[in-house]
Amino acid sequence: MAFRPRFSFNVTDITTPSTTATFTLLNVQPPDGGAYRIVVTNLGNTAIATVNSTLTVLADSDGDHIPDSWETQYGFNPNSAADGSDDPDHDGLTNLQEYRAGTNPTNALSTLKLGSFLVNTQSVFSFLAASNKTYSVQYSPSLLNGSWINLTNLSSRTTNRTALITDRAIVTNRFYRVVTPQQP
Repeated sequence: MAFRPRFSFNVTDITTPSTTATFTLLNVQPPDGGAYRIVVTNLGNTAIATVNSTLTVLADSDGDHIPDSWETQYGFNPNSAADGSDDPDHDGLTNLQEYRAGTNPTNALSTLKLGSFLVNTQSVFSFLAASNKTYSVQYSPSLLNGSWINLTNLSSRTTNRTALITDRAIVTNRFYRVVTPQQP
């Protein structure tokens, strides 16, 4: 259950048998920013964990889904939505995709990519995970059918880190990708 203590009303009430859960607030606006409290309860409605958190909503003057502060940092116009689809470093990713991936839109070598290697009978992957980003590592038996299956999800952290993922399945011809934000 997540709620804002200042107003003391529930934002949601999620019931799941899973040991992990993700909740995303959609279409947040500047007035939605502030203090939130997340309360985890068991089936008997006894609180087993409480976390206080702050939601910061960044200004996006041109509505291109890229915060003004990020656009200014890289020399783009925060009042022009057209630069959201630009690719100034010509690496194949738009500025919006670079923002979501946590990469530098002015450096073609700054990319979100998997590095992989085989250890005995399992595959181990690594990639640089940016702070405050969630990820899904997915696989597919074929690049032709376009269907991807989640191998694992990674929650956001407050610092950049190298993420290590292990796939213990002994399967040949499995293709992998990493996407952000985390997929359901």
